[in-house]
Amino acid sequence: MLSYDSKNSQLNIEVVNYNADHNEELFINQKAKSSFQKIWFGRLKWLELSKIMNIYKQISFDKISDSGDQPSQRKIRDENLADYSERIEKSKRIDINFNHPLNKTKFKMGYVEIEKKIKGFPNKIKINLENNNIIPEFDHVKPFFSKVLGNRKIEITGYLEIDETGEIKIKCQSKEISQINEELITTVGRLKLEESIFKPKIYVVDKSLFTPEEYFEGLKEEQLGNTPSISKKGILEEILQLEGIRNKKQLSYLSGKLQSEKIGLRFTLSPEFGFLFHVEGEDMDHFIWELLNTHATYIWSLEKDGVSLEKKLKLIEREVNIIRENGRIKYLNRAKPVGVVFNKINHDNSKTGVVDGFPNWKMRVNEKIV
Repeated sequence: MLSYDSKNSQLNIEVVNYNADHNEELFINQKAKSSFQKIWFGRLKWLELSKIMNIYKQISFDKISDSGDQPSQRKIRDENLADYSERIEKSKRIDINFNHPLNKTKFKMGYVEIEKKIKGFPNKIKINLENNNIIPEFDHVKPFFSKVLGNRKIEITGYLEIDETGEIKIKCQSKEISQINEELITTVGRLKLEESIFKPKIYVVDKSLFTPEEYFEGLKEEQLGNTPSISKKGILEEILQLEGIRNKKQLSYLSGKLQSEKIGLRFTLSPEFGFLFHVEGEDMDHFIWELLNTHATYIWSLEKDGVSLEKKLKLIEREVNIIRENGRIKYLNRAKPVGVVFNKINHDNSKTGVVDGFPNWKMRVNEKIV
């Protein structure tokens, strides 16, 4: 016994004999001079203690013995005997918080992938930011996402954890990536569509009129990508929702009440992006060309009998090509093909924007499409 602490009712003792013979009677007959509730053992002598154990993990005794001062002497009677001592779990956690350029990310199926150099690691670490709305095609149009999100960089927060086996677990998120939902994707699609219209990069140059399918096929994948908001059949409806379309009423009227079902809508890219509508009158077939944000409507009218719609469409395409190559002013002053009646109808409010000239325009168009 080392001492007795009466205040704390504690008996302080030290092991002095690690090889004492077992004498149960002697141990039982021992009597304390004072009552105590706690026993405190002094530090055990590791060299003595280790001799009376078969299986042990030395590190587990560091706090109660002088084993930390001794060389490791793990003792196992059989090389194949397993170590059943309790495993001490150790892991390292690194907090993550940084900004990363969106254009240097990779859009994958259901997540955005980022490669980041973390201090203490020889190679870059891949961080995945999950979002079920993400598809690989979005990787082609990341600048549009930056524009809608209002930032060229995204903020990544979270942590990296390494367990004792070296396995790395990463849990990160980004408030910007989490904002990508169906509504935001629709907005991105309209921005892409707007650029493809006002800054077209078409790679098919041997024709003047395009079907919706031909138009989209002529665009490179990098320019347009693939989002649910781009509809090949409903491209005009998408365009009518764009901001700043001056002749929106004219386009809506021509596509809604007048466009026939015999010939689908056609697009023109030069001299401006526009639409060619087919209107079936009682006596004539009419082809109406309406360009975006221009000041006039062109109408070509041909007799119904004698020539197929396909041939008539080819004839109109030649006329549009003449305008593309020579300009509208020269075209207005030149003679038109035999059998073709041509009319130009101005938009009365194109200069001032104060008076609504649509009713007058509509009346004049209806006069020509008999």
